[in-house]
Amino acid sequence: YAAGGGPRAMASSGVADGVPVAAALDKEQFDADVELVGVVVEAKGTTAFMKKLRESLLHRPKVKAVWGDPSGDASRRLVLLSEEVSAAATDEDLLAGLSQESVAWVRGQATFVTAIRHTLKLGYDLLTADQVLRQLLPPSIEAVPSGFEVAGHVAHLNLRDELLPYKTLIAQVILDKHSNLRTVVNKTANIATKYRTFPMEILAGDPDMTVEQREHGAIFRFDFSAVYWNSRLQDEHSRLSTLIMKDHWRDFPKPGAGRDRTCAREASEAARQGPPVVADLMAGVGPFAVPLAMQGAEVYANDLNPESYRWLCENSKRNKVMKRLRRFNMDGRDFVAMLRGRCSAPEPFTEAVGTASIPLNFDHAIMNLPQTAIEFLDAFRGYLSPTSDPVALPMIHVYCFEKGHDTEEDAVRSAIKRAEEALGGPLKREEVQAHMVRDVAPKKPMICLSFRLPYEIASAPPLPLGTSSTSTTNSAKREKPEGAEEAGAGDAQAPTKVARTGSD
Repeated sequence: YAAGGGPRAMASSGVADGVPVAAALDKEQFDADVELVGVVVEAKGTTAFMKKLRESLLHRPKVKAVWGDPSGDASRRLVLLSEEVSAAATDEDLLAGLSQESVAWVRGQATFVTAIRHTLKLGYDLLTADQVLRQLLPPSIEAVPSGFEVAGHVAHLNLRDELLPYKTLIAQVILDKHSNLRTVVNKTANIATKYRTFPMEILAGDPDMTVEQREHGAIFRFDFSAVYWNSRLQDEHSRLSTLIMKDHWRDFPKPGAGRDRTCAREASEAARQGPPVVADLMAGVGPFAVPLAMQGAEVYANDLNPESYRWLCENSKRNKVMKRLRRFNMDGRDFVAMLRGRCSAPEPFTEAVGTASIPLNFDHAIMNLPQTAIEFLDAFRGYLSPTSDPVALPMIHVYCFEKGHDTEEDAVRSAIKRAEEALGGPLKREEVQAHMVRDVAPKKPMICLSFRLPYEIASAPPLPLGTSSTSTTNSAKREKPEGAEEAGAGDAQAPTKVARTGSD
């Protein structure tokens, strides 16, 4: 037991350093007595003792340091000292574990009554998931799987092979220790679909995979098994949305960086007094699109996955932004071409276009499909037609992964190079703002590149519809997946088979 030795806890049928025989958890095996030293004080002096001895008090998750007086005197309290301090106590001096200065302070307080030995009874309910799993799993397993992603009531695990024999046991402990969870799932294979979903199995709990997630004032509802959602990216959703609404890139790059760009900016100054117009090419269930629309932006959101599109529509309605958020279920390149008037909207989405002025001049384009989004930058070739009036060219925010670089700047320059290849033209480093979103693995950051579409690219001849500069399409196979760690929170997805596990 963590308090000071004792036999390791086991599943009810026994757990060897191999495979558990059964997944049933005998909670009584965690019952234990911890011998501590406590200071009995008058109730009115409790706060002063807590402040003075805060470094020497009992610090255990779910276990309080202050209790009622064991003798039943309602006017007194028992303040428990830490296991380290208690272990140093002697029969002659129970406070020997405290510093001399602390001992003198304690004994000098009028509210001090006495020091006593106290037996604290601990059990399963007073232990954290980490503490329980450290007792259940073999000593050879060093990393306890206590960290996981949460989407609504679902905990999503990505267990290593060595933990798979204990998966049901692990799931049960997680459910027991997190009252907000009802379901625990584990990824069974890498992402292998064009919609960025992954196969999973339900390890414990309710098989209902329709979750509700709150994020920065918005409520999202979706089928976790059919779309991709990454709760770890909520800060990134807020960062980009906030900067867009604050018009952070209004004069980026600086005036004078290019005659055509500057003229376009001046020509459309009046039009830019209104709310920003945002095109979200890979919108998922709406983690960028919905909050932006809630803040007043005019949003055109697209996703290839029919399930993501369905939940995007529901989340637009749920958050009361149907009028400001127009929704599409198209190929990403076709979506840009449609907004720029190079092709018509498919019949189901002609109503979504509505009264929009086509070609649409949008201020920002969000491309949140980190594994392949850079490949879709060629969709912006020909953004300006030969007869276009001067317009402010949009800011592009494209997410990507980089791998194997020693410095962040090396990773950024590599991402810019790949962006240049897809665009078919150069990007100046000083005209690209790079934000390091998070590390998904050692030397593998997720990066957001923000830059204004270069005039040379916008005025270049567009690629024929149905083609790309990288010979890929929005439905191309996504290779080399990184599982839950890599995809953006709003990726396009497809239905995924969910298996229900039996007993281990």
